[in-house]
Amino acid sequence: TTLVQQKGLTSYEVRMISRLQEQHCVVHPSNYKVSKFITVVMRHDGQNVAPDVYMVSDQCQAMERDGVFDDPDSYKELKIREPVDKHDLVPVVIAENKETKKIDPDFFVVDINHGQPKHNKFNYIKHADFPVENLDGRKQTTADIKAYLSKHSKEKAYIKYADFHFLVYLADVLDVDTACILADAVKNESETVSESIEMLLNSF
Repeated sequence: TTLVQQKGLTSYEVRMISRLQEQHCVVHPSNYKVSKFITVVMRHDGQNVAPDVYMVSDQCQAMERDGVFDDPDSYKELKIREPVDKHDLVPVVIAENKETKKIDPDFFVVDINHGQPKHNKFNYIKHADFPVENLDGRKQTTADIKAYLSKHSKEKAYIKYADFHFLVYLADVLDVDTACILADAVKNESETVSESIEMLLNSF
């Protein structure tokens, strides 16, 4: 939450977020450290409470880490520190095509999209009882297909075949095209599939 009733982040919040992102870096497959840390600010508009989700840029994160910022004079501005002596090198900051010692916090803020779809037709997977490959060393077999189909035999096609691991294994033991036909039936909420595919599945 924030006491400042404004959209966006204050200079104090931007610096705090920079430190948190730096503390919670992970190693990317390219061997670079990147942050997955996000900040959620809850604001009240008088009637409703709504979240805003942010990160700050990698540049801001590095500037905070390297001690480029000074304590701000206002929550509306980030302040670049002055060199302590002639051997202290402080990077020159350019904003809006000119050198500056004070920067609007919004310059470094990255808005993160968030929310929930208005419809709920995104959860296509209905089952999770087909054995998982190599879980605890167990191998999937065609007997698992037979047991799964028997268990869900009275269900409509889009429910019966809506198991991720079932479809993946089916693509392996039969073919990818057949698995994709069943996946399309799940997606399109088809109550039946072709008789030839039903016969193929019942042969297990």
